[in-house]
Amino acid sequence: MIFEAIAAVKVANDAIAAIKEMAGNVQSVGDFGKHITRLTEAEDVIQKKADDGCLESFMELEKIKNHKESIKTMMIYSGRGGAESIKSARKMNATALQPKKPVKKDSLRNGVSVLALGLCFFLALGLFFSYFIG
Repeated sequence: MIFEAIAAVKVANDAIAAIKEMAGNVQSVGDFGKHITRLTEAEDVIQKKADDGCLESFMELEKIKNHKESIKTMMIYSGRGGAESIKSARKMNATALQPKKPVKKDSLRNGVSVLALGLCFFLALGLFFSYFIG
């Protein structure tokens, strides 16, 4: 039983290594479909052992999940991600490349007007106090 889990971990590690190696060189995800199949089958075996309470299997399962995330990231950056990842990458690029909105002239005029009115108010206040108090 333990040998089955060890073999599954080895198969998963081999599949991950093959997928990472091929990720930058293939044109379609389907080109390494058999490696993905081997990985998911090994992951199912390890998941069963982890569900039975095997801590080592659980830790290996977490490593596999981390590797799958790194593979997904590699695929996205190499332009071979799934439709959902492509949409999110496009959206992220579109928002990053949008120019900042220029300051409107009206808001600049309003700011100058408020500043001028404030200056006039304090000048009038100063004249008032200097005339009646001073």
